[in-house]
Amino acid sequence: MVSDVSTFESITCKIEWKLYDLDKHEQFMRNGQFLTSKQFGNPKCPSVKWELRISKNL
Repeated sequence: MVSDVSTFESITCKIEWKLYDLDKHEQFMRNGQFLTSKQFGNPKCPSVKWELRISKNL
């Protein structure tokens, strides 16, 4: 009997992204544009990168 058992290890990342005076950035978020953070990840899994995005809610 063959059994496929997968185990997963949780990977955590931390980023602190501060945006001050968000109203001043409104002009950059028009027409479907975003404010995007730098990419971040975890050295245990270097091929995976994340980034945060903020868009204007109409």
